[in-house]
Amino acid sequence: MPYTLAHPLYAVPLKHLAPRYLCTTGLLLGSMAPDLEYFVAFESNKTIGHSVAGFFLLGLPLCTAFAIAFHRLMKPSLVQLLPSAFGLDKFAREHAAPWGLRTGRDWLLFIFSLFIGFWTHIFMDALSHRNSFIVTRIPFLQKYIHGEFVYHWLQYALSILGLGVIFVYLLIKWSRWSSTRREPFAADQVRFRWGMRLLVFAISGVLFFIKLKSDPSMTGYGFTMVAPISSLAVGWFVASALQFAVIQQKLAQLMGLLGVFAGSVVAFQLAQKLPFTSVYQHLGWVETILNKLGPARWELAVWIGFIWLWSFIIIAISMQRQLRSRRPYAFEQYTSGR
Repeated sequence: MPYTLAHPLYAVPLKHLAPRYLCTTGLLLGSMAPDLEYFVAFESNKTIGHSVAGFFLLGLPLCTAFAIAFHRLMKPSLVQLLPSAFGLDKFAREHAAPWGLRTGRDWLLFIFSLFIGFWTHIFMDALSHRNSFIVTRIPFLQKYIHGEFVYHWLQYALSILGLGVIFVYLLIKWSRWSSTRREPFAADQVRFRWGMRLLVFAISGVLFFIKLKSDPSMTGYGFTMVAPISSLAVGWFVASALQFAVIQQKLAQLMGLLGVFAGSVVAFQLAQKLPFTSVYQHLGWVETILNKLGPARWELAVWIGFIWLWSFIIIAISMQRQLRSRRPYAFEQYTSGR
């Protein structure tokens, strides 16, 4: 499959085909939805994420939670994390548009866009997966060239293209923006920003260390791509939540929610490690149902349940931030010393 972060290139441009009926955030997250369970698990552990059932049971709650978390918490704090060099912080602030799911129509367009994005992911994977519908019907993709199958080379090409075009697009957008500015970019003199950055990297580092200790056999894609990005994203989210909790004097509520979140992670890990038969036997009719499900289906049901629980907790944490202004970065008056 193409690298997860490259998938938005093949979905977001569809917005231009029907701008009134497609949501950019929905297309972007939907294009990564099948792989999101990897990043939640901090490893490339695949269950049903690439199926239609997986979209509704895993992708939909995760995408909704991530969208609210990003736009409500993480995007506003981005100006504190980006360096002032080349005006990157100002560029982020001036290009951040308000976003929200305020009406039923907003929700419908968001979910519809998620679903469209999901199918673009499935299609792109079908071009580079050994047993996919497309690869098995195009002999050329099955040829072996320079030590790899053509479909595997296509995977590399699609990944590089996806990441490269996104980078060039942002670079051009920044270049046009910076060329219109007359005043020089000031150096970063706000100590709070460095504290925020250190907090993000500290949380991320601790999470990555815990993952390595709990799973020392983790190698390959999970070690190099999944776990580091998951750690960084959680660090960014938690640091942003702490920032707003301190500003709005809601630290106690936030710590309670973070405690529930951490407790659910521990409970999930224990549920995975405890033997199925020894834990759920002697439970009467519950035991009968579990025996019919079997260990594999029960583990999947637990995984789906925790995905929904974590999604609700992420949304609850994100909603702790009170929106006092329509400007995404109005909170800077509290953190910049002005």
